[in-house]
Amino acid sequence: MSITTPSTVPMKTAAGSRQQRYRLGSSDEVAVATLAEEVALALTINQVAHAVMMVSPLSLELFALGFLFNEGVIADPDEIRDMALQSPETQDQRVADKALSPLILDITLSSRASHRYRHDGVIRRRMAGCGVCGTEQLHQAFPELQSNSPQPLPDLSAMGDLHHKFSILQQQRGDFGGLHAAVLLNTSGQVITFQEDIGRHNAMDKAIGYALAQQLDLSQHSIVMSSRCSVELVYKAVRAGLRCLTHLSSPSYQAIAVAKAHNLNLTQQLRNGEHRIFHQNAQALQLSESNHEA
Repeated sequence: MSITTPSTVPMKTAAGSRQQRYRLGSSDEVAVATLAEEVALALTINQVAHAVMMVSPLSLELFALGFLFNEGVIADPDEIRDMALQSPETQDQRVADKALSPLILDITLSSRASHRYRHDGVIRRRMAGCGVCGTEQLHQAFPELQSNSPQPLPDLSAMGDLHHKFSILQQQRGDFGGLHAAVLLNTSGQVITFQEDIGRHNAMDKAIGYALAQQLDLSQHSIVMSSRCSVELVYKAVRAGLRCLTHLSSPSYQAIAVAKAHNLNLTQQLRNGEHRIFHQNAQALQLSESNHEA
């Protein structure tokens, strides 16, 4: 799936970074920093407004796939017929603050998905987006999840030193800092895709979107996140049917509880390479609250 981009929409953000001059402290010395970009992306479905997200302008088609799948708008990529990137000016939706570099990504759904979207009560499942802020009711913030079939914990030793692996991958991409990363691994620990975004939720959406586009069986794959592990990311992992979710930072207590309830293997790799196994299917690790490290 590719995005149709009219010539009127500047694609200067393809690298996802810009250079910015700055002054060092109280001195007159001037240096240049390469900084991550973020843009306001309005997602519209069949030209009807659906959501506005702040995203890094990288792999937007993968973000849309993963995001709409987690929102319940699509069940598979074939339900998307077209994606068109548009300028707000062409849609008479001018934004006062031009510094936001706004874009509109219009998604055209198949007839089946469009019918479901219009008539079957598909609502914004805000837990799939960037947290629950702004959600009006609890049942919308915490929609019912279908538990996954229990999968065994993958061979954690095959993942290798994830902290070092992330560092290498970021250097290869052009490490300018400020981005969250998501890595999709197969059961052999091989990197399938490496995705980055200003938002950790978006980075996971891009990794899931890549898997969907490639028709991969996510029950045989793991995602490793550079960020902390919160409930929202566990919800995404469960919806996608991931085998394992691993983070380089600690999970919240509630994130562990949700993972246990829905058969998601959940681990954290420490800087020394060891894994803290917070939930392991068929052999759940019982951690005493007194020893729990937030």
